[in-house]
Amino acid sequence: MKTIYFALVICIMSSCAPQAAVRKASDDEMLAERVGIYWQARQNNDRTALRDAIDPSLRDEYMRHVDSRKQGPDGSGIASYKVEQIVLEAEGQAMVETKLTVKILHALLGSPYMIEQRVRNRWVKKDGVWYVELIKPDLADVLIKFSKDGKEVTGQEMQNGKKR
Repeated sequence: MKTIYFALVICIMSSCAPQAAVRKASDDEMLAERVGIYWQARQNNDRTALRDAIDPSLRDEYMRHVDSRKQGPDGSGIASYKVEQIVLEAEGQAMVETKLTVKILHALLGSPYMIEQRVRNRWVKKDGVWYVELIKPDLADVLIKFSKDGKEVTGQEMQNGKKR
């Protein structure tokens, strides 16, 4: 009887152990991890990790942009970041808001100048992996954003200081 009881306890314990060890991470946990990897790569200028975090369909174009804006040895760049909000919107889509502190060093400034800003990035899930979706801003959207009535402002009107 003791042998059967012992065997039963062993079976119960062994069937429970794998379930706890194999716990699947939730979408928001996986996304939070990927967001952290992305911002850490941006902060440390880690090209490999940065490339891996970007949507594969946009990767080459964005990395050309990164290469054209290489930071100099002056130490300017992201001093710190804090992910403030992650919102899962639809299946495989999310919006992430991050607060950045950017350090600017320049000889004319004398001491380091710190700027705080908030950045919102769209993230997409492809083949079970979350990627940041970096899209070039459309000039028309920028012109509409800064117009009073929500209508597009032409470049000539902006130079003249006029708005429709």
